[in-house]
Amino acid sequence: MNDPRYHGAQILIAGKNFACGSSREHAAWALSDYGFRAVIAPSFADIFFSNAGKNGIVLVRSVKSKSHNCSRTQKQFRTIN
Repeated sequence: MNDPRYHGAQILIAGKNFACGSSREHAAWALSDYGFRAVIAPSFADIFFSNAGKNGIVLVRSVKSKSHNCSRTQKQFRTIN
């Protein structure tokens, strides 16, 4: 996330069960404050899934291999594995 090439990116590509352990809205708020408007991941923690939607973050479920390929080819994405 600290790579200058991805500064200003609005799409986050993540691993499975993204945001597991995030029991409050703070996780969604932090992503929103950082500038992310969408997250692509194979799966999401249930509570985060609800909180993200309430905070205007678009969540996209994707096959892991597709997310991985996307993160390697799209330079405008910030990636967290």
